[in-house]
Amino acid sequence: MNPPVKVTTSPNRGRPGYSRDDVIDAAVREFNQRGYEATSMGHVASVLGISKSALYHHISSKEEILKYAVTRAQDALDGVVDKAEASDASPGEKVRALIYGSIEVLCADQESVTLLLRLRGNSEL
Repeated sequence: MNPPVKVTTSPNRGRPGYSRDDVIDAAVREFNQRGYEATSMGHVASVLGISKSALYHHISSKEEILKYAVTRAQDALDGVVDKAEASDASPGEKVRALIYGSIEVLCADQESVTLLLRLRGNSEL
């Protein structure tokens, strides 16, 4: 079951609105469930209960969502590696830091990391 998407209501409109991150998170969940190629922007809009034009207010393309999500996950994981490499810890402590840090990133952004792992090696990203 999908976690709920935060919905905000604009004081100027009676209908729900979404932040850019909400739209991206919903799209990434759909990419993971349906597959990237099988997920259309129309489907993402439908899942969110908004029109495609409202969706394009937040993002320019499906490719932009993919690149953003994969980059977000990769940057977080790279940060774990950089932090471990820069530390004065023993090699064993560095490995532990890599494992724990990677788990923290996975828990904080499971959908984006899942997408990254599925696509790595299958695309130019």
